[in-house]
Amino acid sequence: NGAGFGLGLTITNEIIKLHQGEITVKSKKGEGSTFTIVLKKGNSFYDEDEIGASDANEELIDNYFTTKQDKVKMLVQNKDVLEVKEQTLLIVEDNVDIGNYIAELLSNEFIILQAYNGKEGLEIALEKMPDLIISDVMMPIMDGIELTHNLKTNVATSHIPVILLTARASFMNKIEGFETGADDYVTKPFNESLLRARIKNILKNRSLLHEKFHSEDAIDFTELVKNKKDQEFLESLGQFIEKNIDSDNLSANLVAKELGMSHSVLYKKLKTLTGLSLVEYMRDYRLKKAKQLLKTKQFTLNEVCYQVGYSDRKYFSKLFKERFGNPPTFYMKEK
Repeated sequence: NGAGFGLGLTITNEIIKLHQGEITVKSKKGEGSTFTIVLKKGNSFYDEDEIGASDANEELIDNYFTTKQDKVKMLVQNKDVLEVKEQTLLIVEDNVDIGNYIAELLSNEFIILQAYNGKEGLEIALEKMPDLIISDVMMPIMDGIELTHNLKTNVATSHIPVILLTARASFMNKIEGFETGADDYVTKPFNESLLRARIKNILKNRSLLHEKFHSEDAIDFTELVKNKKDQEFLESLGQFIEKNIDSDNLSANLVAKELGMSHSVLYKKLKTLTGLSLVEYMRDYRLKKAKQLLKTKQFTLNEVCYQVGYSDRKYFSKLFKERFGNPPTFYMKEK
């Protein structure tokens, strides 16, 4: 098809570039296209490290695959993974057939993880930090209700959206699921389109939340999130940044240590909630705080710079204008 042809041509072009060659095409409507590839003779034009790396990679691929067709298939699949699968989905389902069905259904959009009871699902969630969890309710060892409760009361995982699946469609069961902190509820047997729509809705709401974090001037965002642990997390983070806002040496490791979290968990959680890394979040917090101070017209520009942890006024002004579209002096003069 057209997409496969285009992808194949892109891969071919990249290989030709690596060999310092050229590819040209001549097309005539109704007759077709002619591709001409020109490669240099010998290997004198390569650097030594290029020759070594090329030989090693080719040997590795040749030993693993038996045909050129398999090599191309690998390249195409890897290209798809890089372009499409950016988020991880954990499926917790004791029925292997249903779990595999959901995995196959969503494998083109997510990197799939699977667990077969709540206890196993909780362990995987704590280790892998998936972007979304779909869990059955009725399972051995630990059911979906208990799993969701454990996830939503742990600050390391409370931000992860959970969709519960159940064969029992009673209103009371739905209430029980939502009181536990589930983000949505789908009854079995479920419609494929309905499940996709629920997932899309959750991810869309997360994107809208990211936009609010970026667009609003407020620095206290606890009211934007529903989960209590997430609120406490943002509150603690904001208090620590506020307390140390005039410091120009506020490292990510120091913040993680203060909050009692690993750097990787802190990064993943903050990125999921706000769309920002820790460094970006702290910079945004400082700049919004600076904007508030400038609007009071009680401080000079230099004073505001130092109060929010910047010693270089030019650098501060550059960041400020990039963030808000106006230089700091605009808000000092604004009526």
